[in-house]
Amino acid sequence: MSVFGADLFIETDKMIKRLWLKYYWLFGYRSRLYDWLTPESYRESMKRTLECIGDMGDAVLLDAGCGSGILFDVGVKHLTSVKRIIATDILGSGIRLARRKIMEQGLKVPTFFFRSDLTSPLPMKADSVDVAIAHFSLYTIGDNRVRHQALKNIQAVLRSGGLCAVINPSKEYDGRQIIRESLQSSLSVDPYWKYWLKKNILYRITYSLGLKKIEDRLQEGAWKKYSTQELCEEMRVLGFEIIHTEKVYASSGILVLGRLPV
Repeated sequence: MSVFGADLFIETDKMIKRLWLKYYWLFGYRSRLYDWLTPESYRESMKRTLECIGDMGDAVLLDAGCGSGILFDVGVKHLTSVKRIIATDILGSGIRLARRKIMEQGLKVPTFFFRSDLTSPLPMKADSVDVAIAHFSLYTIGDNRVRHQALKNIQAVLRSGGLCAVINPSKEYDGRQIIRESLQSSLSVDPYWKYWLKKNILYRITYSLGLKKIEDRLQEGAWKKYSTQELCEEMRVLGFEIIHTEKVYASSGILVLGRLPV
């Protein structure tokens, strides 16, 4: 291949990646295709996060990076008693879909949405949140300093004694394993036609357009994958006491639950 041809290939590859980053989630949220393609293991990761947090009572909850509102799909029984939910995402299309899910699930909790990429201070009072969840919402911030600032912005609105659950990709991130575990779950909970659809159509798209692209970005170092120790240390630096860690998402994710000192 000539130098010119190699340069053209590199530039084309960069353009495709930019278009994918811009439109994959945007189109997926608008069409609800994203929900159809979401692996069952991802939903189970969110469920497990809520189980680890436990009874939230009348807490104020922050969903920092709500995406399409998976929290509201899987967490109604955990959320019915909370005082207020605040949800943020960088994409307005995600927020609109999440807002619709609140109504579809019949969740009668005051819920407020706003757009934010988390790297700027959140438009909320300090010490106003009891529980924060950042479920796969920080790892796409490739710059370590900026990502640390985003977590600091979440920490800044937590009350003393507040809980923060951070879930990010692990060093062992494996899209094919995510699909295998998700199909096992589907086989036990879904009617056969839905399992067949996921196995033969939907999850093939999930891997090629979603998980494989994420794998590539993680391998390139454009996005951040973690060891448990690394993620715990990022939270300890901000004053969190680590009270629980575990692997989730077919061991492709790390869940760390931290508490601010009283």
